Amino acid sequence: MGRVWRSIGLTLDIIAAAGMILTGYSYLIDPAQWPYAAVAGMFFPFFVAATLLLIVLWLFLKPRLSLLPIAAMVVCYQPVRMYVGIVPEKSVPDGAIKVMSYNVLDFVGMENNRLPWHDNPLVFYLIDADADVLCLQECGRDHLAADMKTLLKEKYPYQHYAEQGKGGTSLAVYSKHPIVRVDSIACDTSRCRSLAYTIALPGIEAMVVNNHFESNKFGDGGKKDFRKVMHGKMQRDSAAVASKYIFSRFAEKAVLRSAQTKAVAQFLNERKDVPTILCGDFNDMPISANYHRIARLLDDCFRAAGFGFGWTYCHDGMRVRIDNIFCSRHFVPYSCKVLSDPDYSDHRPVVCYLGLKE
Repeated sequence: MGRVWRSIGLTLDIIAAAGMILTGYSYLIDPAQWPYAAVAGMFFPFFVAATLLLIVLWLFLKPRLSLLPIAAMVVCYQPVRMYVGIVPEKSVPDGAIKVMSYNVLDFVGMENNRLPWHDNPLVFYLIDADADVLCLQECGRDHLAADMKTLLKEKYPYQHYAEQGKGGTSLAVYSKHPIVRVDSIACDTSRCRSLAYTIALPGIEAMVVNNHFESNKFGDGGKKDFRKVMHGKMQRDSAAVASKYIFSRFAEKAVLRSAQTKAVAQFLNERKDVPTILCGDFNDMPISANYHRIARLLDDCFRAAGFGFGWTYCHDGMRVRIDNIFCSRHFVPYSCKVLSDPDYSDHRPVVCYLGLKE
């Protein structure tokens, strides 16, 4: 391998390693201080893929050049683990608590799969899920017929529904176990809501926090542009303009989510000894300050007991994990999965089995 090629190889190593480290640890920067730090995390998987490709390439052609990308992978072990689950599924013990978090898109279904008012298949799906606790986001009940609400009530006798202003986001918890108390956590926009439910679960009284953090709200036009950019179907000048709009929008909303996650983190910190399960649509990826603010206080169940990428949103040219279940040290996550079979919403449900620590 000639000198010029070694220089090119080393340059590629430096670019990939630096990019992976900078994007991988961008979650350490509060978007309220530098909004575009929230955008940097979006590029992390691309730099990881480039680094892995270089490692394989150099191991065959020039093993010494693989040292830098290997070192970068070691340095970025923590953000890689935040992004990817590597824990094989464990056997679930008897008595484990089944928790499901699901953004149900107001029970109306996707554009190509509109759900009926009566005999809504999503309702039957939630009934068949047989969870101990369902935490739902974007769950406007006006789109359900009375008999559908009755069926849910029969399966989950303890329920609480809340809407953030007229036309704002809505949250619901459906539980097999008594809801003892409901506390509201401060959120200051129509697209955010956080509620804490005290639920008498078998063997323990726990706080279940359900969240829907600020949506990015690109609009139909923005989503179409994003798809075109991701698939290379837009001219360079137009792609530059569309990308600038998308990234500025994401950064703007990340600043709002920063204030919201801080409010939830403060609420959790004041109740750190309370057994807690936290669910919700974060609208932020694992490589983000807003996700990490919660992950510092609670265990991410997918990281502890999940395998693969766990993408919960696979539409509009995006594949990201933005829906999560967390738990406090009082619980042991035995299995955490993102279910890919239903196509009733633009999100996928997250299911986790939790056992109590002795």
